[in-house]
Amino acid sequence: MKLLRTEHVYTRYYQEEEIPDESRFTHTNHLFVDQHVLYYAQTTHRAGTYDPNTLDKAPVPPHLLPRRARIPNVTLAPALHAKARHTKYPNVLPYLDLEAGEAGAAERACGDMLTEIEFCELLRREGPHPNLGEYLGCVLRGGRIAAFQYVKYTCCLADYIGGMRNAHIADVQELLDGIHAGLRHIHGLGYYHGDLTPDNIMLQPDGTPIIIGFGSCRPIEEGGSRSNRGSIEEDLAAVLLIEQMLGPRWLRVATPAY
Repeated sequence: MKLLRTEHVYTRYYQEEEIPDESRFTHTNHLFVDQHVLYYAQTTHRAGTYDPNTLDKAPVPPHLLPRRARIPNVTLAPALHAKARHTKYPNVLPYLDLEAGEAGAAERACGDMLTEIEFCELLRREGPHPNLGEYLGCVLRGGRIAAFQYVKYTCCLADYIGGMRNAHIADVQELLDGIHAGLRHIHGLGYYHGDLTPDNIMLQPDGTPIIIGFGSCRPIEEGGSRSNRGSIEEDLAAVLLIEQMLGPRWLRVATPAY
């Protein structure tokens, strides 16, 4: 069984007006997975003071996971070797208190995952792009979507900037051009990325950038509104920040026109 996530939970206590509100630690939640089945465990102790693997675990309530029918004709992930794929699971820990039958429970608990899967299905229909993550499909358990999978890449740009050199970037200009090419494809489909960070840019061994992390992708509003333009500009501004992280000697004079 693999530990996926740990979260401390705090409750806000409301006191008299002259006394500021106070948030107090109440418990710690852990999320585990075994054979694509999600489990959780809770304790009143803070993480780091115990071994989470010794805690009693319970299956995540199935009503927190979306039914397969939520995404018609959803792609099912093939049975590849574990080293060839990266599996993403929803973080349901903040929603463990949602009751069965509560309207939109799965939508609330797995909203980002559903958004990412829907966009990945769109990319799959449009055909592969060399600078966008290759989506393999979803993993089902009990007729519900438990996870989805990408091809597994060498490392992310954040690790590269931090000193990990599992990939080789021979030409930073080509790296930046590849990021822009991926963004142009996303924008051309009528969407913006919304969360372009070094953690969401994977690298091939030869340094080719691969954009992932489509959970924040949203449609670009029609009509050239300010929010429409702003969404695209925010993506481009994120690339400028990445350029700065790579070092002053690699800064571009101008961003390619869209």
